[in-house]
Amino acid sequence: MDKKRVSVLVAGQRFTILTDEDEKYVIEIAAKIDARITSLVFSQNITRERAAVLTALDFADDNEQDKRAIAEIKEQIKDYLTQIDALSEQNIALAQKNDQLEQEITSLKAAADDQAEASKEIEALKAEIGGLREENAALKEKGAQSEREIASLKAEADDQAEASKEIEALKAEINSLHEENAALKEKGAQSDSDQIALKEAQKKITSAENVIEGLKAKVALMEERLRKAQTANNAPAAPIGEAAPAQETITAEDDLFFDTQEEPAVKPQKEKKNRHDHSHVNPYRQQHMQKKNEQKGYTQQRQYSLFDTDE
Repeated sequence: MDKKRVSVLVAGQRFTILTDEDEKYVIEIAAKIDARITSLVFSQNITRERAAVLTALDFADDNEQDKRAIAEIKEQIKDYLTQIDALSEQNIALAQKNDQLEQEITSLKAAADDQAEASKEIEALKAEIGGLREENAALKEKGAQSEREIASLKAEADDQAEASKEIEALKAEINSLHEENAALKEKGAQSDSDQIALKEAQKKITSAENVIEGLKAKVALMEERLRKAQTANNAPAAPIGEAAPAQETITAEDDLFFDTQEEPAVKPQKEKKNRHDHSHVNPYRQQHMQKKNEQKGYTQQRQYSLFDTDE
């Protein structure tokens, strides 16, 4: 930058200054020095030379103070820059820690969501366990009922075995009656007593055949019940929410039905006969009926014959 000449007036003397500063700035500096010298000359009653020297000392002191202040400011700026660097490093560390905390918060939120899902799953499992307990109790009750039904069916199976024996006895009796009937027919008896005996034998045969048919039906039904009960007892449990298959139960009405059906009614005959004559009744049949009635809780008050006829 080219230097220029600036003319200034200081302490009554004209000076030309060669400078690269702004002319206005140079004039202002010269005016301050001139004012200071003039003030010292009039206030201290000293010469211009001494006033100029004092003014130079004052300006030199001000300059030195300014330099010291600038140096202190530079040191402060350096300290500030050091602090700024430390704060910057702290800021970076805090930013990293903030990122880490945000990641932890995200992880905790995910864990909280997982915990909520786990709580829902636990509640669902508790409900399922409650349902399984109820189903287990129902299955235990069902098992107990099946055991009771099986015990009842076993008792009926015993009755079935006895009925089978009774059927065989009745068959033997029917064969005997058939032989007796055939013998009477061959003999060709015409007397009233022989005719009555022949009709009585025919009625016994018909009644015994009816009893056998009833006992066969009862035996077949008992076998079917036993098979169904065993199948239901061995069947797998129904899934949760599905109804278990209905089981056939044995009721007192069913037993009563077969107790009445096993004794088919015989049409009353007009022939006179001693209705209290039980000499022809099968003793095994009487014992079986007595035992069956005692199992039902009552005692048979009157023994009767399958072949009794009313007068």
